[in-house]
Amino acid sequence: MTKSIFSSKNLFIFTVFLSLILSFQLSFASTAKEKLKKNITFGPGGYLSLSNMNGEVDIVSWDKDEVEIIAYKEVKANDRSTAEQLMKRLEIDIRESDDEITIETYFPKGSSGRGFFGWLFGGGHNSYSVEYEIKVPKKIDLNIHTTNGSLRIEQISGRLRLESTNGKIIAREISGVTRCKTTNGSINVDFSEITTQEKLTFKTTNGSIKLYLPEDFAAEVELKTTNGHIDSDFPLRGGSKKSKKRFSGYINNDDRKLTCTTTNGSIHLYVND
Repeated sequence: MTKSIFSSKNLFIFTVFLSLILSFQLSFASTAKEKLKKNITFGPGGYLSLSNMNGEVDIVSWDKDEVEIIAYKEVKANDRSTAEQLMKRLEIDIRESDDEITIETYFPKGSSGRGFFGWLFGGGHNSYSVEYEIKVPKKIDLNIHTTNGSLRIEQISGRLRLESTNGKIIAREISGVTRCKTTNGSINVDFSEITTQEKLTFKTTNGSIKLYLPEDFAAEVELKTTNGHIDSDFPLRGGSKKSKKRFSGYINNDDRKLTCTTTNGSIHLYVND
């Protein structure tokens, strides 16, 4: 009994000690912020690619033959000096040509390898993020990838490839070829029109898929979920509906193909009003 009480006391003391250390770390944590803005003359019909690791990406169209890139950089570290040094290593590389813009985000490497007690007493507790707000001509092809962050696209017409790992994908009032893929997040896409016959693909692991499609939409469809159900405003015809979790067939018979795949989530096909 005495040994048990002693162990409980030790656990209590360690918990209090850990709480004090954590409070100390948080109270002395420092944040460095920078804003980058760049405008590039860029006509309709071009191509823009962006690669990011931590941070949301918002892209909307406007009525200018120009791309505006605004990046919000943020670094959190244990002290101001460390935060400022790491900020210098958090780099954004923008390359441009007549019809192509490439944006690469480079995050500091090797700055958090001291282990638990190193972090506890002043090392390794650093975090970085870059959030993008980008304005583009309405007609443009996009290839956007981020690891930890959501993607939001609005009023774009073109070939769209949108990928995230930990984040949802939202696209509103778009038209053109669309391929969306994420792991931990939902997919929500609103089509104003679909003028291409190329394949439309939507895939996630943990999240639902919601598509808002034109009333005259037609395609050969492949819908599959493991832990969820399929719901469609459109009649699903001419195929095999093995269960409420899988369907292979047609919406209004067409050569265009639509595939939606998720593991933990439902699939919804809505008629866009």
